[in-house]
Amino acid sequence: MSISLQSFNYPDRYVRHANFLGELTQVVTDLDRNDATFHLIPAVTDSYLISIRSHNFGTHVLRHQNFRVRLDAGVQPPEDATFIFVIEMLDEAELYLFVISVDQQEGVKATFSDLEIGSM
Repeated sequence: MSISLQSFNYPDRYVRHANFLGELTQVVTDLDRNDATFHLIPAVTDSYLISIRSHNFGTHVLRHQNFRVRLDAGVQPPEDATFIFVIEMLDEAELYLFVISVDQQEGVKATFSDLEIGSM
């Protein structure tokens, strides 16, 4: 299953990777679309949690490092690439997705809030 993460407060922008850094930008080209497409996979640390794998760099996952979102392969520690999806229905028409990264040693490490699953 492939997903895109659309900003709630900037609905014309999506989470994507560029030069192996995560950013929130408009999707204009096919490259933008591929960079903003991800796959959910079971996390290494816990099968009830997820990692977010790049569509066009299949061995790379999103991770947090030094307060930045990055795209990396072979993430150490693996908790940096482990996320919890929390889905809430804020109104009758749409489900909203909140993505929280997890560091098992320190609890919640960083959050990507106000994102929703979207199709471009």
